[in-house]
Amino acid sequence: MRDPDFPTNIKPMKNQIFLLGFLLLAPLPALANRGHACMGTKPCEGSVGGSEFRLCRAYKEHQGCASLPAGDERGWCEVITEGKSCYEALIGNAQEACEEDQVPGAHLFWKKCGGL
Repeated sequence: MRDPDFPTNIKPMKNQIFLLGFLLLAPLPALANRGHACMGTKPCEGSVGGSEFRLCRAYKEHQGCASLPAGDERGWCEVITEGKSCYEALIGNAQEACEEDQVPGAHLFWKKCGGL
């Protein structure tokens, strides 16, 4: 007698597993590019894009925080690189996180990369 709870068609399940694996592995090339940009094997330009590019330039290439969008991104950069206070550079939840030394992961990565 066949168990009604046991799937007899495994093919849809294989597709779901493949999709899950693909989604988990998709960020790996971006992380590799981030590492290459940090280690000096590649400059920021051409190796990372978007907000990662701006963070790379601000921290690793010491270009300052002006290239970051106004708000929390620039505020975190100012706290880390310029020594501004949490209340001077950030607002709302970001202020509270800053007071508790909960720096966003991307800023921590590029801070270490820039030797700050």
